[in-house]
Amino acid sequence: MLVKHVMRKPVTCSPDISVKDAVKLMLEYGIGSVIVVDAHGKIVGILTERDVMRFVAYRGGDPSLTHVRELMTKRVIVINENARLKDAAKLMIKHNIKKLPVVNDKGKLVGIITTTDLVLAGYSVNNEIKNLMLPRPEDMFELSFKWL
Repeated sequence: MLVKHVMRKPVTCSPDISVKDAVKLMLEYGIGSVIVVDAHGKIVGILTERDVMRFVAYRGGDPSLTHVRELMTKRVIVINENARLKDAAKLMIKHNIKKLPVVNDKGKLVGIITTTDLVLAGYSVNNEIKNLMLPRPEDMFELSFKWL
């Protein structure tokens, strides 16, 4: 299975908005990160829940007085939409990350994939395999009459 089959639409923000406004976006969309893009749509960073929690808890920072550009991770690891899911998982493990922006062949942001997406995709594939292996009800009916 490929990344493009599992990825979700990304939520983006400007590096110039406040961290508080970025957190509002995360809450509104029920997500744990926003991808930070410049005026041309180029990825310039990513801001995660973990970044915000560390900033507030350890540094006592004020999210309403801090711009996203001051807190975001600037070195963003990305993956191509045509990569395999196992390659996405390997990248996440190698770099100890949970969110992976997805780009097309031209480097344009087209989605995001998370560890949760990988787990759900694995669950979906496992269920498909399990369903293929389980006897169908019509087969069970046929088998029960063979024994009579």
